[in-house]
Amino acid sequence: FCNEMACQLTGPLETDLWKMLVLQSSETEPSIRHAVTAIGALNLNSSLCQEDDMQVTQLEFAYKEYGLAIVNLRKYTLRDNANICTKLIACILFAYFESFHGNSNIATSQVYAGIDMLTDHIARLEGKLVRGLHQKGFCLLYMTTSSKLC
Repeated sequence: FCNEMACQLTGPLETDLWKMLVLQSSETEPSIRHAVTAIGALNLNSSLCQEDDMQVTQLEFAYKEYGLAIVNLRKYTLRDNANICTKLIACILFAYFESFHGNSNIATSQVYAGIDMLTDHIARLEGKLVRGLHQKGFCLLYMTTSSKLC
């Protein structure tokens, strides 16, 4: 993921999202770790038309990891201390995974779910001093990254 996929996902906009924030989150959050592993198992430059046994096995592994990411995110969101950044990172990762497979409606839904979470979160924080997350920067980064998917 770090050597190949992060560079492909970043595109012309260099940010710390893929090489730092996502990887750091994958260290502590199983949902992010499984989503990163699923995307890492994909080769965004490969053609699915010419599948050999290795590609099929890799694709099956990617789907298994993606399923684990979803299960773990559901568990995570039930916690009282669920972090908005983790949920937004998951939205971006899920959107990229779905986009790779041509599921543009699902990918777009993930992006809009993240935007809705941001809107709700910002509305709740309005007027309060926000520390630690650099909320404005992260929100801008989310909007910039997710706009590539739509």
